[in-house]
Amino acid sequence: MPQRVEELRAGRSPIDDISDERLAAANAAGLRVEVDSRTESLNRKVREAQLSQIPLTLTIGPKEKEGGTVAVRTLDGKIAYGVSQQRFVAAVRDHVLRRALTFEGFDAGAPQ
Repeated sequence: MPQRVEELRAGRSPIDDISDERLAAANAAGLRVEVDSRTESLNRKVREAQLSQIPLTLTIGPKEKEGGTVAVRTLDGKIAYGVSQQRFVAAVRDHVLRRALTFEGFDAGAPQ
């Protein structure tokens, strides 16, 4: 089964606990999510996810942890900051159910 989402953690910290909760919630919603918790730089992880053709990349850093949100990067490089987990899961599930070829789930850069 192809992977749909990759979650990238910014370093090793208490963010890991939040990431694990979000991972469990996304998996419970039927999304195929993998976590990249390597100690590589965030830029390198993003680049490798793009080269691997991962459709959606979530980044969770201190700002996202504080706000209870995620930053979503699509394969075409658009980034949406401040997306709530509920909104993310709903948008991705809708996309999958419609079997759409392009993902139009978020306005890039618009806080949600």
